[in-house]
Amino acid sequence: MLAVRYTEGTTCEINSNQPRETVVYYVCDERGSDGILNFEEVSSCYYEIIVGSRWLCKLPAF
Repeated sequence: MLAVRYTEGTTCEINSNQPRETVVYYVCDERGSDGILNFEEVSSCYYEIIVGSRWLCKLPAF
């Protein structure tokens, strides 16, 4: 799994005007799906996205 954090997103009005944040997790998906497996707003203006790809399964790190 590889995690990439994106900060300094658009202003979040319900979170004291702090910038939105997103963490994208890239994972091996042996079922052959390529795309978003899950999207969740973990807390106000903080998001996690899981992206799966069968191609990542061929890399030793995954």
